[in-house]
Amino acid sequence: MPPRQDGRAEALAPGMEVQSRDRIRTGEGARVYLKLVDGSTVKIGELLAERLGASEKNFFSGALDVAKGAFRFTTDKLRKLSRRGGKWRVVLGDADGQDGALDLYDRARQAGYAAVIRPRSEGEGYRYQVFIRSLPTRPEAEALAARVGPRLGLAARVLL
Repeated sequence: MPPRQDGRAEALAPGMEVQSRDRIRTGEGARVYLKLVDGSTVKIGELLAERLGASEKNFFSGALDVAKGAFRFTTDKLRKLSRRGGKWRVVLGDADGQDGALDLYDRARQAGYAAVIRPRSEGEGYRYQVFIRSLPTRPEAEALAARVGPRLGLAARVLL
């Protein structure tokens, strides 16, 4: 979770750009793949705290300050991750009112999930859907739904 400008943590989402000096923390059962400018990939496993450091030189270099946990660095391009995001999503729930949608959204974000809210016009009012988007494959979306549902106490479902 890189910090926002106000210093609070923000959940990572596929395709999100992280900056120098951002801190990335992963939770239980989590993994993050960082694609570097040169095409190499850093895989970050569960329960890791890591800081991206800047170099004082003008050529490609950098630093990873690993406080705890483990990571793997590879220069082999991972085809599975070459796409930015995907078309699958995990729906966390639907709400008739904005307050209910915001409550679910806040719970998901506090748990470290990059949830979004989509309002849809229905008759005189709106219906809100809270979901996690841009998952590349159905199996990955189903695995996420199986984890997030029990963790947040809801029946998550997968949609294309």
